[in-house]
Amino acid sequence: APTSSLQGGLCCCAATGLVAYGEQSGDDGGASACKDGDACSGGRAGFCAKELENGAGGNASGAPTPMWTLASRGFCQKACPCCVEFPPAGGHEAPHVVVPEAPADGRRLAAVGGAARRGPPEAPLRRVSSGVSCDTVDRSQCPVCKCCPVPIAVPDGSPAVPQPSPAEALPGAPADDGSLLGEGLLAALGHRAEQVAPNMTAKHIILMLNASAKLGWMPQPSLLAALRKRAEVVVPQMTAQNIASILTAYARIGKDPGDHLLHALMSRAEHLASRMSPEQVANSLHALAVMGQDPGGPLMMALGDRVLAVAPSLTSVDVANVLDAFANMRTLPSDKVRSAVSERAEVLASEMNPHNVSSVVHAFAIFGRLGLGSPKESLLGALMTRAQAVAKGLDARDIARLLEGYTILWMQLEHDAVDAVHGKHDMQADHGANVLVGYNTMWKLTQMKRLGTSLLEAIAERAESLAPNMDPAGVAVILNAYAKVGSTLPPSLVKQLTVRMKQVASDMPAWAVGMTMDTYPDLRSDPALVKALETRAVAVVQAMSGTDVARMLQAYSKSHLHPDEHLLSMLGARALQVAPHLSAMEAAAILDACATVWLQANGPLVDSLEKRIEEVASDMNAHDVARVYTAFAKLRGRIQTPLLMALTDQALQVVPSMTAADVAAVLSAHASLRALPGQSLLAALAQRANEAAPTMTAKDN
Repeated sequence: APTSSLQGGLCCCAATGLVAYGEQSGDDGGASACKDGDACSGGRAGFCAKELENGAGGNASGAPTPMWTLASRGFCQKACPCCVEFPPAGGHEAPHVVVPEAPADGRRLAAVGGAARRGPPEAPLRRVSSGVSCDTVDRSQCPVCKCCPVPIAVPDGSPAVPQPSPAEALPGAPADDGSLLGEGLLAALGHRAEQVAPNMTAKHIILMLNASAKLGWMPQPSLLAALRKRAEVVVPQMTAQNIASILTAYARIGKDPGDHLLHALMSRAEHLASRMSPEQVANSLHALAVMGQDPGGPLMMALGDRVLAVAPSLTSVDVANVLDAFANMRTLPSDKVRSAVSERAEVLASEMNPHNVSSVVHAFAIFGRLGLGSPKESLLGALMTRAQAVAKGLDARDIARLLEGYTILWMQLEHDAVDAVHGKHDMQADHGANVLVGYNTMWKLTQMKRLGTSLLEAIAERAESLAPNMDPAGVAVILNAYAKVGSTLPPSLVKQLTVRMKQVASDMPAWAVGMTMDTYPDLRSDPALVKALETRAVAVVQAMSGTDVARMLQAYSKSHLHPDEHLLSMLGARALQVAPHLSAMEAAAILDACATVWLQANGPLVDSLEKRIEEVASDMNAHDVARVYTAFAKLRGRIQTPLLMALTDQALQVVPSMTAADVAAVLSAHASLRALPGQSLLAALAQRANEAAPTMTAKDN
């Protein structure tokens, strides 16, 4: 017969396999099904929050009181499927369920346990039903943990998404509040943990580190030292899971475990690599990358071999963690590993969440920069399609990584297309094989444009809702991405980003100031924004790279704005400092600014740029060559013979990729210099002018 007493037995929620104390249906032939369907709902309207019967009196009015408000600190904190690790089928029995005694006034409590079984609460429980475990239950949705007046810090063996280092973390992201337990209690617990640290197992150490990460509480240095010392002792007994978990834990709290412990952990990881599960090897790689470690050598080889062995079993999270790890280490995976993980990424693309897909796209973009080339077209298409599908779930960091990756891939494909059609690839070689290379490259670029249009629209819509809380880096990356691929930002998004930039300008890193100045759609339309960016530029100019200086100066040149004299002087001084290390693009951009921004030529800077351009002329693209010709014609009316020869040689190489404006600029510069370009260059320019004639403007003519 059904009963309403605490000791009446257990009822089982069939949907979850969890157990509740409460009324049984009584009409199922003795089975322990719950009479009240709300008991399985998992919300505070049911289950542990099941209300008392009317009149039982949880308050002065006698109104029903939710059970969770009556719970003690010990309630629901043991034998909880969300909070402890239950044994697998056939393993040892789970811990006892701890249930608070019924209050003296006879009020009935609800509670939970581990698996459906009749009997008194003190009896050991059977294992949790299959499919319900620490790894498969979301604590935020777990009815058990919602009973607890104090949320439990749950160790998580695998990050759901690749985690940024503390320096990369974006503001606005929700964080667990360590103050929830009170600083006094945390300090007392930390002190006690330090006392018992010499007796801790590897799992205890991992739980401590994970708990601090979850609570947003940084342990005292003395406690960290005690945990580190104990970890060094127990490393030889650590399992593969222990190694992956402790590396992940240190990555999450943003602390270096120290050279001695790190070396011991990596040695143990190398020894156990062949036994690691897909999740463990992915998490180990990812944690090392987040901590800024590039283990190289035998360990990377062992982990890479294990990734290859388990590739068919990798989840979308594992794929993202593996690729993100290699990308963060700026290390190319072996051809076999790359191929296997790429194939798995394509299979799982449709399952990837926003964090996973942004990490994977970004990783392939980094690989492209390292010389690997763009991913194959089917994988590229699958990733772009998935990114669009999950755009509404992207956070600010996802958007930044996705747009940065998309931009890099786009520019790489454009570069490859130019090489394949005009320059570095001999289209007649290898029995015409390079014709196929050129065709595939153009097809990928066409696909990027087709998929990119709708993707960029979806990202813009999402970015607009996130703009009020974006950090400076996120704003700069969005502006840069849309400018690089030639896509116009919606006016409503520009408005939101502008408001946000004024708020965060004082916190912008040097690179973000230059990028924002260079890619903002219309600087002249907002003097207040320009002033805020200039003020920040003065503060960070000494941290600017050659690219940053070039972008700042390009912004003034394009917008026809004149910079503050003090800032211009500082930019010139910084450009002179970095001149010996400038790339071809940077040198050309700064020289162009010397001709357009400075009212009087900066002689020492121009001399340094002339020397550097002669050294890097062979790396210049068509537009850079045209800009250098034009700048020297305007600045000095002459070009020294060694530099002129270097420019002529490079111009011959890049003429096929010149635009009509570039051809016009080179010819006009030679006319101003009163110097013939030479028969070979003149013929090549004439041919290219004939090809580009349909696109020429009146000015080009």
